[in-house]
Amino acid sequence: GITFLINGYTDNSGNPMLNEELSYLRANLVRDAVSEMGIDPTNIEAKGWGEANPVAPNDSDDNKNLNRRVEVIIRR
Repeated sequence: GITFLINGYTDNSGNPMLNEELSYLRANLVRDAVSEMGIDPTNIEAKGWGEANPVAPNDSDDNKNLNRRVEVIIRR
C-alpha cells in the first residue's frame, strides 16, 4: 500500500489560528485532487501546520511565497 501525506503551510502573516486553518484548507484541496485521480481516500492523510517549518525567512514577499506551500510525501 501507498500512503500519501499532505502537509499544508502558510507564512507568518496574520493570525496564527487562521493560518493553521488556511494551511489545513490548502492541504485538503490537494487531498481532494489526489483522490479524484483514483487514489483511495483512506490512503491519504492531510494536515495543516500553519506557519510551522518555514523553508525561508519571512522577511520578504518572495520568501513568504515560498512558505505558502503544500508538500506531498508518498510512502510505500
